[in-house]
Amino acid sequence: MKRPIRISLVCIVLIPCFLVGGWVAAFPDEYDIHNIHYVLWKWGIVSIDPDRALSVMAHDDAYPLLLGKSPGDLRAKFGYLRSLDQASPYMRYCYENSSWRGKPVMFLRDTDWMVVLEKGRVTDFASKGC
Repeated sequence: MKRPIRISLVCIVLIPCFLVGGWVAAFPDEYDIHNIHYVLWKWGIVSIDPDRALSVMAHDDAYPLLLGKSPGDLRAKFGYLRSLDQASPYMRYCYENSSWRGKPVMFLRDTDWMVVLEKGRVTDFASKGC
């Protein structure tokens, strides 16, 4: 009776280790959207450098990570936010020449990620400038 239990326990421990090891080996690039650290960060399990996360997000579906979030939620996930006045001249130009002109916006860190706010929640965003 002890032997089947021991084999089961070994399988319960080894199979997940092999799966995680295979995942890490298959997607070692830290800027890959399938990298285990990025995926776990999206799920809220681990933390990664916010600038790295924003860089990877440019190649991923960012809607679930941004839409409906409040500025407080964004600060918790990405760190600091920039106002329109603090944005680069290029991003201010993009904003002034966009359909979002006149709407409140924030910028995630020192990047080109601009989020549009309505009633204190993100309703739209742009990540590549204009």
